Amino acid sequence: MKYEIEVLLASLVRNAFGVDIVVELTRPEAQFGDYSTNVALQLSKQLGKNPREIAENLAEHVKGQSSHITAVEVAGPGFLNIWLSDEALLEAVKTDRSKSCLVNRLSPNIPTLIRSRYCMLVICTPALWAMRSQIFLRTRALQCTG
Repeated sequence: MKYEIEVLLASLVRNAFGVDIVVELTRPEAQFGDYSTNVALQLSKQLGKNPREIAENLAEHVKGQSSHITAVEVAGPGFLNIWLSDEALLEAVKTDRSKSCLVNRLSPNIPTLIRSRYCMLVICTPALWAMRSQIFLRTRALQCTG
């Protein structure tokens, strides 16, 4: 998914400005979208134009190019923030199996005194396991019995 968007942005830059550039997408904070790039800032040095104008031009071109992209926003001096559709995120989760997360199942030892921290773990761990598809959206949860 990331690679496809990088290629799309590079081709749009080539078509709109006649410049070949390597586009790098980064993962910003959630409030700034799913991906972000500073390609307009890089282009401003080469083209001698205002980076915000370049970013606005690219944002207009990107909007209708891919069904995976739901919104593109220009932020700050010329950053492009990109939001992906729910279908695109779901597809990425289905294909990305490179990460895993370990969730231990705990069982209390009945004859001993149960401390509050351990009690919280005993209560919360099954709940986390039940919600693993939402909490560990980009991970593969492995259940272990102890």
